[in-house]
Amino acid sequence: MGNVVRTIVHCDVCDVIQDYQLHLGSHGIILFDLFLSIPLIAFLIYLLYNLSSSLQKLRESDSLIMSTYYTFIWIVLLFDFIRIIVSLIEPNAPIKQFYDIFYLIFYFLLIFIELSIIVFMSHSFTITGREALFRTVWITAVFASLYSIVQVILVYPLHIDIFQGKTQASHLYWFISSTVLLLVYVGILVVPRISKFFPHLERNFNFANKNQLYYYVLFLMVLYGSRALGSFIAFMDMEIGFCFIVFQKTMYYAVFLPLLYWTFLWEFFRVPSLHVYHEMVMRGYWDADT
Repeated sequence: MGNVVRTIVHCDVCDVIQDYQLHLGSHGIILFDLFLSIPLIAFLIYLLYNLSSSLQKLRESDSLIMSTYYTFIWIVLLFDFIRIIVSLIEPNAPIKQFYDIFYLIFYFLLIFIELSIIVFMSHSFTITGREALFRTVWITAVFASLYSIVQVILVYPLHIDIFQGKTQASHLYWFISSTVLLLVYVGILVVPRISKFFPHLERNFNFANKNQLYYYVLFLMVLYGSRALGSFIAFMDMEIGFCFIVFQKTMYYAVFLPLLYWTFLWEFFRVPSLHVYHEMVMRGYWDADT
């Protein structure tokens, strides 16, 4: 057990980049977090620039699903900026308590939205938008809750710092959780290609035929593969693992929200005509041939 919780000694350049501080008086600002704020600020400017037309489009379409995910985008973006501010503060008590609670909520939101796209897109969309949204929310909430329960157990009863800690225990957690999610996304890429051989799969997993969706899945698959590999290497006391972890964090925090917007909302706001966006025929909207 002592080997599992001991802190890894590291001086790898990737880890130095992640933790390098610019000292202003008695306080240090982590430059890595400031760097990650640049694409988020650019995305915020884009959303604000298109805010009026986006709200008008949502009012005209009366689309519950699109309105919900547009709201989710803003909520996660807000949490992203709070995360950056929180990361600039040294996580000592009592800040550490707030820090852990914030990250538990933040990761619940991320995994919920991340997986809800997949759950929603797997439906055949022969039901109303409200029914599709309700089914998506409760299915995704179950998985996101299980994900968060594991984190709560590790953070509180077991006192493992999985958010900022660099112990073998924290690396082991991220290796296992990232590997599970990696397998989920690999399965999503495989299922449509084998579903024709399994009628049950074809009936229950009607994934849409749209390039953006598969780019979204491929992006997450690469990131979770990188995090799993980096965490495993770091768990084995090899410092090169931090490079994979830094890559995953950079791409996830900086690119995930714009990619989510592009995957799910961009065409909706881009196309002037609204009649093609009836939620009961949403599979047509996601069909590359339409």
